[in-house]
Order: sequence, then structure tokens, then C-alpha cells
Amino acid sequence: MLTMSDDDASLLGALQAGARGYLVKGASRDEVLHAVRTAAYGGAVFGRDIAARISGLLAGGRRVDASGCSPR
Repeated sequence: MLTMSDDDASLLGALQAGARGYLVKGASRDEVLHAVRTAAYGGAVFGRDIAARISGLLAGGRRVDASGCSPR
């Protein structure tokens, strides 16, 4: 999905509708081409900042304390 909407509600709605990627307006030409090709082959494309927001949304906005996890 290429959008100018950068809010959590739009992101969550796109994911629930089956979006295989999420790019906001301003993404470079190379980012868009990469995303289209990746999605066409069944992959998913989410930038680092979008992936972090998705993790936060799925965790209910709670930050997870990973200090007790092993280095693996």
C-alpha cells in the first residue's frame, strides 16, 4: 500500500485488509520498486519504523522487557 496516511489506525486497517507492504508518501522510487517486486513474489515489505509500530500495535502499545532473554 502506498499512502499519505501515516497514522496507526490507517496502518492497522491496511494490515487487517491484507496489505503485504506499507509505504508512506515520500518513499523513494527504489523503495517503491522494491516493494512492488517483493509483494508480487509473495513477500512483505515494511520499513524499520513501520515494523516497529506494527510490533507496538500487536503488543497493545506495551513495551516488552527483553532483558531476561538469551542473546539468541
